[in-house]
Amino acid sequence: MKPVDFYQFIEGYNKRLIDEHEIARRQAYFMLAPHLSKPMTIGQFYKEYWPLPDDKIEENTRQKRLLDKLKRLKENGSRATSDTSTG
Repeated sequence: MKPVDFYQFIEGYNKRLIDEHEIARRQAYFMLAPHLSKPMTIGQFYKEYWPLPDDKIEENTRQKRLLDKLKRLKENGSRATSDTSTG
């Protein structure tokens, strides 16, 4: 077996495991969803209860947008975000 073949074998195995975990996670959500008193989206379930290492982090989350806005305000010298102490 060549090293490249071994590498492809391992990559295929890891991808199969990820796919199996994804299927199990989706089934768990669909079994749980009808019994929740407060509705939950599948994205919330994935993020809060069953995150996988292969999940892609959303680049446009509310937290990221707020942090970027705060950074821009600090760079522009806004008084709302600067530390001004009166003494």
